[in-house]
Amino acid sequence: MTRPAAELTYLAAPYTHNDKAIEAARFAAVTRKAAQWFAAGRLAFSPLTHSHPIARLLGPAAGDWKTWAAFDTAMVRACPRFAVYRLPGFDTSTGVAAEIKLAKGLGRTIDYVDPTALALAALERDAETFRLLDHLQLSAAATRAGYVPDTIEAGQ
Repeated sequence: MTRPAAELTYLAAPYTHNDKAIEAARFAAVTRKAAQWFAAGRLAFSPLTHSHPIARLLGPAAGDWKTWAAFDTAMVRACPRFAVYRLPGFDTSTGVAAEIKLAKGLGRTIDYVDPTALALAALERDAETFRLLDHLQLSAAATRAGYVPDTIEAGQ
């Protein structure tokens, strides 16, 4: 038995932050939400799930909302449904605000999805994990480069 065709929902969420660990945690949170929806038969396009790995490969060339605006605009137009995952920062996000404006201009209804307490706890845990991983990667790179600190302070 095949499932009936589901409409594709554009799943907006905040991304850009000064703390790259928060960006990575936001990516993980919205990707989990898209996976939950997929498992339940709801189709979602998450621009963060698609674009975060590309942005990591591009580094500084990945830019900000302006860099991704044309791509995200095309995808909002392609998706007949639109939802905002209200992670912390959604209400101050330049990208989310632009995506909402575009969706409204296309006559889309805006669905707002609140994260559960469990999802918010996972977001915090993920941010701490990504910070630790970044620290470990920097430490490993310093060791490979032959860096040895002159002294080690107590408690470090």
